[in-house]
Parts: sequence; structure tokens; C-alpha cells
Amino acid sequence: MVKTLDTILIIDDEPSIRDVLKLALELEGFNVVTANHGKAGLDLLLAGLQPKLIILDMMMPVMDGWAFLAALKSEAHHLPPVSPVIIFSASREAAEVAKAQAQGFLRKPVEIEKLYQTVRSFVT
Repeated sequence: MVKTLDTILIIDDEPSIRDVLKLALELEGFNVVTANHGKAGLDLLLAGLQPKLIILDMMMPVMDGWAFLAALKSEAHHLPPVSPVIIFSASREAAEVAKAQAQGFLRKPVEIEKLYQTVRSFVT
């Protein structure tokens, strides 16, 4: 088990997915903050949240992952250094975006060990 207080921000519109990821990562010792769409996640960042990692779904209401990534870029001057972003999606198109705009990709559904391995590669 990792003993850390590093914060991870999970942005996903599905409550069950947020809850499972949150629980799994908290069991590994991470502090986890969740948002149910990109706008809520962006608001947390603009309010001062400084996560070590962002796990981002792409298909959400209000502000989807695509718009969130664009907002990160356009609001960069209002934000502390932007955390690495891992795209969390079943979409092949999202995997391509991850190559260009994000630092990683996890395919839904994800095996817990793959989640841990990926998170640990960004948060040490």
C-alpha cells in the first residue's frame, strides 16, 4: 500500500465509476476528489485544487473531456502547473487524443492492477 497524501482528481459522469475508482485509489493511500463533469473539475482547479494526477472521462454532459482539455489550455494562465491527465474511456478516438493532448490512456473497463500501475507511473 502506498502511504501518501497525493491528490488525484477523477472527472467522470457515472457515479458508480467515480465511486469504484475513488475507493480503489483511497485504499492505496491517495486522497481522491471527484467531479461529475468537466466544468465541475475545471472549477475545482480554478479554486486552487492542485492534484498530482487527473483521470478524465471523455463523454460527459455539461463539459465533456474534449472541452475540458481545451479549457485547461485556454485557462493555463489562471491555473497552477497543470497535472498530468490520463484519459479514461472505451473510445478508440480518445486513445488518439491521449497521444496528442494527454499523458496516458486507460481503457474502460480497467483492471484494478492496471489502474494502480498507471497511477503509480505518474504519482511517485
